[in-house]
Amino acid sequence: MTLENPPGPAPAAGNPPRPIEPPFVLPDSVEFQEDIVFARPDGVALKLQLFLPKPSVRSSNPPTLGVVWVHGGGWRNAAQEGRVLWRQAAHFASRGVPGINITYRFTPTYRFPAQLEDVQAGVRWVRGHARELGIDPERVAAVGESAGGHLAALLGTTDSVQDGISSRVQAVVAIYGVFDFFTLDTERGNGAKEALLGDDPDLMRRASPYYQADQHTPPTLLIHGTDDQTVPFNQSVRFQQRLREQGARVNLIPGPGGGHGHIHRPPFYYSSLEQMTDFILDVLGPI
Repeated sequence: MTLENPPGPAPAAGNPPRPIEPPFVLPDSVEFQEDIVFARPDGVALKLQLFLPKPSVRSSNPPTLGVVWVHGGGWRNAAQEGRVLWRQAAHFASRGVPGINITYRFTPTYRFPAQLEDVQAGVRWVRGHARELGIDPERVAAVGESAGGHLAALLGTTDSVQDGISSRVQAVVAIYGVFDFFTLDTERGNGAKEALLGDDPDLMRRASPYYQADQHTPPTLLIHGTDDQTVPFNQSVRFQQRLREQGARVNLIPGPGGGHGHIHRPPFYYSSLEQMTDFILDVLGPI
């Protein structure tokens, strides 16, 4: 299985899409399951994929940490058909960490807070199935990129409890996400913002992790390219400052000269993978 056609601007006519590097290859040590429905909001079947360590990797170990992966796509589609973080999920599973790749409803048909409600439902599904997944429900991280980075940050700054199950995660990795919609003003970002929120200032505030952050915000890692023209690097700089003011543990790792989607290829792919791995294991480990 290979993953191609990375997120970003449409290629010029006649030019093939630039492939993600390295391509996705499912490790022999990882079991992959797909087409699992985790919620049906408004009758829309939301499906997830599982990346589970095979018994040879985890044997009879006790429950371990788990990672919820949230794809990007401008809230209007699933980047790479939702596969944009499959390489990272497979890497973690090969280390013994179960991964759950979730999706959400898209604009313009659905506006915020539908997207947040859906990823919150995804986290609750994980906790409700923690035993069979081999996951400790109190050690769940969320990793998202672009629109998924925004939603991952909201999973750390908000909570929705249903049937006694919380949607707040214990660690966040938010990769070039939007954290304050009031300060987002780019050619590519404005259209996506309009489709998600319209011009409703109340929705902008509710959708902005910057304003939702509080003393309960879990440890957070921010990864952002310094030359991002879609979601400016300053979004992460200001969010880091905000989280520090709230007393949260937070670290920002810049990608020098990197644009939107910089983690998908060298020289940033392997370094960003190592950074998020080290962070999550430090916060939620051991496996």
